[in-house]
Amino acid sequence: MTGSLVVAFLVQGDVTAQGSKNAFAIYRGSAKKGTREFTGRIAVVETAKKRLDPWREIIKAGARESMGRYVPWEEFPITGPVRVSLTFSLRAPKRIPPERLGWPATKPDVDKYVRGALDALTMAAVWRDDGQVVRHTATKVYDLLPSPGVVVEVHRLDAESAQAAKEVVMAQEFVRAALQAH
Repeated sequence: MTGSLVVAFLVQGDVTAQGSKNAFAIYRGSAKKGTREFTGRIAVVETAKKRLDPWREIIKAGARESMGRYVPWEEFPITGPVRVSLTFSLRAPKRIPPERLGWPATKPDVDKYVRGALDALTMAAVWRDDGQVVRHTATKVYDLLPSPGVVVEVHRLDAESAQAAKEVVMAQEFVRAALQAH
């Protein structure tokens, strides 16, 4: 499932995960005086917001610079299904435990890096909505680039690539066995 290349670039900067959102109840009054009461409102705060916004801007700038290089500007935002490949390069610690084999098998989760990057690509108008991403591969590695950053590729998919993807899945022995069991 390859598809046609739409955007490809690499950017360097502080790789930042899109943190979780925390919700807090909003109260009025004083707990000490016994007048504290719930207002019925909730405040939602995103963690890592101060570092995430600049990281998204770096990705957005890299995407905008790449747009028009592989397909004409007029085709953006891309419509239809896309495949995205993201490789996050992280700075290696001074000592890596041998059981990790040199991989950054620690928090944050790779999917939190992906969420931030996909949102940045939406902000750059590579596509209309990140719901168009039907497949993504994401890897986090140590020291791929001279400094932390991400390598991004976006491919537009077509009916032929969808059929190829189905054939790959159907070739997997456990899928055939599961389908025969039903």
